[in-house]
Amino acid sequence: MKKKLIISIAGFLIFLFCFFASVLVRDYFNEISLRTNIHRIKVGMSEKEVIQILGKPSDKVMSDVPGLYWTYQTNSFNYHDNPDELDHILLEMGSDEKVVKVYDF
Repeated sequence: MKKKLIISIAGFLIFLFCFFASVLVRDYFNEISLRTNIHRIKVGMSEKEVIQILGKPSDKVMSDVPGLYWTYQTNSFNYHDNPDELDHILLEMGSDEKVVKVYDF
């Protein structure tokens, strides 16, 4: 009975380790992909073209001018104290749904 409990706990811990490791690896490759593909985005591109290259944004936030900031989250665990560190603001989209500004990170 005691041996089965130890094996069960060990198996669960191995599962948790593999799960968290795989999420960290996925986040790493998502960040690399964003860093590589952001250079393909040009001012004036449409929303559809941007989504084909970068994918859908994690969030769309109101900007100071008419339009939106597009943010992309690359940290699944959100373990930073500062919420501003969770997303990368990569694009500013105008009210005409065209890229106004591309941010480098």
